[in-house]
Amino acid sequence: MASSKMAKNDTAASDDAERATLLAERCVALLKALPVGRGREPGDGDGPWINWYEKHQGEVLADLEIFIKAYFSWQRHAPDLQSRWRKDFDDMHKAAVKFAASIRRLGVRNSLPHDDNRPDLEAMLANLESMIMWMGNNPSKHLLPPLSRDPNKHRSRSFVEWVIFVVAGYTGETIKQDTKGTPTAELEVLKEIVAMVDPTIGEGTITEALKHIRKTGFDPRGSRRANELAIGFFPAYGAAVVR
Repeated sequence: MASSKMAKNDTAASDDAERATLLAERCVALLKALPVGRGREPGDGDGPWINWYEKHQGEVLADLEIFIKAYFSWQRHAPDLQSRWRKDFDDMHKAAVKFAASIRRLGVRNSLPHDDNRPDLEAMLANLESMIMWMGNNPSKHLLPPLSRDPNKHRSRSFVEWVIFVVAGYTGETIKQDTKGTPTAELEVLKEIVAMVDPTIGEGTITEALKHIRKTGFDPRGSRRANELAIGFFPAYGAAVVR
């Protein structure tokens, strides 16, 4: 039974990966209808801005593909992801406290054989207790993202923010909401990409994503790394993408 379930999950994951690749290719075609923002070399009078996508065109597809895959994975696996992360964090804290206390209590560290290759137990304990203190001062309810009343909406907004990262990073233009008539070309492409991946994501989610990303310090003409940090790259797996 378990093996059958694992096989189904593997098949679903494979299907998601294929869909993500095809969708990413179609999304890139939409994006490339826009002019790529011209990067400036360091030392130019207007300031040092290098457009990552201008110099690494293949990364446009790579980024969109990984974001779409992550979004599909989230939809499939993440209804209880936040609560599971929180439980794992709290269990790890308890285990670390218990482990450090048991070593200190038993005192076996004083009877360990003297061996030049022996790891430094005292240094390990110092690091462990430092981690315990940090975890105690940063409980999971504060450190991890707050549980959303509507996790699907939270995930959808995060996905839109990732697309904003690519579109704005590619064009070097801030994507603005449509407040006076015809929307900008960047906003149109953003909406088309989002609708292509998930047509159920509405205008309200896109508006919220645009507002939220403006608050993060995201700047399409800033450094790629600063923008990765600004939007919490990569929220699907709790880690930043490092290039």
